[in-house]
Amino acid sequence: MKSAIASFTGFVSAHIWIILVVWALLSVILVILSLRMRKTRKNIIRKTAYRCGGMFKERLLSSEQLLEQSGFDFFKNGENRYAENFIEGIESPYFRLTYFDYSYEEQNSADPNDPSRFSRRFFSCALIDTKDGEIPTFRLEPETLLTRAAEKVAGGKKDMDFEQSSEFSDNYYLYGENEDAIRNYFNMSVIRSFERHKGLTVYAGGRKILVISPLMGADKISMFVETAQDISSILVYEARKRF
Repeated sequence: MKSAIASFTGFVSAHIWIILVVWALLSVILVILSLRMRKTRKNIIRKTAYRCGGMFKERLLSSEQLLEQSGFDFFKNGENRYAENFIEGIESPYFRLTYFDYSYEEQNSADPNDPSRFSRRFFSCALIDTKDGEIPTFRLEPETLLTRAAEKVAGGKKDMDFEQSSEFSDNYYLYGENEDAIRNYFNMSVIRSFERHKGLTVYAGGRKILVISPLMGADKISMFVETAQDISSILVYEARKRF
């Protein structure tokens, strides 16, 4: 056993430079592939901007500026936040939509020696500025085991369920401070719009809406924009009618 270990150690020592060169080459290849994928994504989004009637900008707003403009706590999450690949100026009669890719790092472990201590999360986002109407402040996200557990702990946010729609109640976790205003706002028209588009996170309040999805493939962004427009049209319509 000792001789086998010694032979292996001797082999590694004799060929360490080869191992280092291979490792360096693999690292370079991964960087090149990553840059190429980012460039391809950027070019596809640029074409999507043209089709959507918007304007592409690689960088437009920082996370701090997004937080300042919207007031949504989503832009406080994590560290090393980054927003890119903006499509701005997508207009409708009652709102203006801006698309962007967004990411941040979150800590998974307190161990400084853990190589997976941090991981990066990626999102597709649509920030909507409405032209009139006031939306009650709420947050909507997919219901999971974590959201159910969070609701039960002390100080957890109460999930608002609706007897008239078990499908909505089973799939979404809805909360906000003014429950009466939110329940009054979430009529069947609003509920049905979210039943059609499951898996989204939505922040809303006043004249701002933020629609969030896990990062979409570049070829799916136009579909995501259409989804955000569909939801925003319903939310703005109800806001103009009721508030």
